[in-house]
Amino acid sequence: MTAVVKQYNNVFFSSSEKETVEIVEPHFINKDCKDVIDQAKVHLMLREFSECLTTCLEGLDKCKRLSHDGICYESFVILAVQAYGEQNKWKEVLPFIDKIYGNISQCPPTVIKLCIGLLSWVKEYDVAQKQACLWLENPQNLEKEHTTVGKLVVEEVLLPQKKYLEISHFVEKMLKLNPEERKQIQNFVSEAKRYEDSKMEKFNNIKTPTKKEEEQNVMLSLIERMKAFFQSLSPYFRHGTGKVLFLGLSLYLVFLHLRNIRFLV
Repeated sequence: MTAVVKQYNNVFFSSSEKETVEIVEPHFINKDCKDVIDQAKVHLMLREFSECLTTCLEGLDKCKRLSHDGICYESFVILAVQAYGEQNKWKEVLPFIDKIYGNISQCPPTVIKLCIGLLSWVKEYDVAQKQACLWLENPQNLEKEHTTVGKLVVEEVLLPQKKYLEISHFVEKMLKLNPEERKQIQNFVSEAKRYEDSKMEKFNNIKTPTKKEEEQNVMLSLIERMKAFFQSLSPYFRHGTGKVLFLGLSLYLVFLHLRNIRFLV
């Protein structure tokens, strides 16, 4: 991971020791697992990522043996995914999710959002979109932040790639939006596209100087440097003879430079 910290729904990925790792707080923690979860959180905050991951795996095993509900699973999975991300082991995240939930489409909204954030952070946009679509296509997730997850795909996966046409297709196919929500996304995308177009227009309008203009700029730069140099020597040229020498030397240097760059036609 890079040392830059980027936020994805209160989740932070960073490998800079100067940065504090912020943790996603689960909704409710079963008391039987709370101590283990707290241990994992402490490891994560202290940047002891391997220890955090080990603790999470132990906690998941305990949850399974004690038949705890999915919230404890979610708590450990959230911490484990962050630990994987902090160690730049993002390729191990999806197999880990599949092992826990059977398929990523079965995971809670917080987990899929975390995965989208991590995968887009490492610029694995195609993988992020594919996993998000698997989750969105599951009818059981229609009432579980379905729109929020879809918007995250638009903002973090499609927009950075400037896939404006694909955004409309994605929204139409994958999201169950009311007219007002659809309009909001369309306006957001249109504004982003106008911003990118304006940046490209400014870039295209930058004029590349011709060879003659470059030579003129070099000449002006030389004259300015000569002026500054001779001004520093001005105390030595107070008398008439010194002034004549000063003027002659200046003209001679200018003539040489003009001849060398073929400035005179």
